[in-house]
Amino acid sequence: MDIMEIMKGNRTYRRFLQEPIPEEAIGDMMEAARIANCGMNGQVLRYTVVTNPSVVAEINSKIKLGGAVPELKLPREGETPMAFIVITVEGEVNQIRDLDLGIAAHAITTVAYSHGVGSCIMWGFPRKDIKEMLNLDNDPQLMLALGKPAHKSTIVEPKDGALKYYADENLDFYVPKKPLDEIAEFIK
Repeated sequence: MDIMEIMKGNRTYRRFLQEPIPEEAIGDMMEAARIANCGMNGQVLRYTVVTNPSVVAEINSKIKLGGAVPELKLPREGETPMAFIVITVEGEVNQIRDLDLGIAAHAITTVAYSHGVGSCIMWGFPRKDIKEMLNLDNDPQLMLALGKPAHKSTIVEPKDGALKYYADENLDFYVPKKPLDEIAEFIK
């Protein structure tokens, strides 16, 4: 796969095959996070990788995926994430750290997809429960759900300007993206 194929396929996935994620893929994701750009080279992000099936199951019992389509009640039994990466910040959380979180999440999810692993970047999750469950020193800032996709997620043109993602009867997702000429100006 070339980089643009990876970028187009690296969508948010909310339904997963119940297959383990290869250790090599997890290792590459974490190496990508380790070497990713970060503000002032502070390297303050910390990662907790959860692959233990019983802990993964406990996290799955506390999360929801697909906030824009709550009627789907995701994840469903038999389609839950197979691993999680919880990202915390050592020290003060500020705008630079927020930027670092985004860069790290993008690096991890892009490398994940290059291994055939889908992801869902989670901002809305029960932080206190996750912190206690995993005995974390710092507050969780972001959590990534991981697994081999059990559905398609496709970029589409917006209909009547609507940008809300949606699912069809097969629970495949569609993500409207504005055309390039609406978001970028080229000064030559």
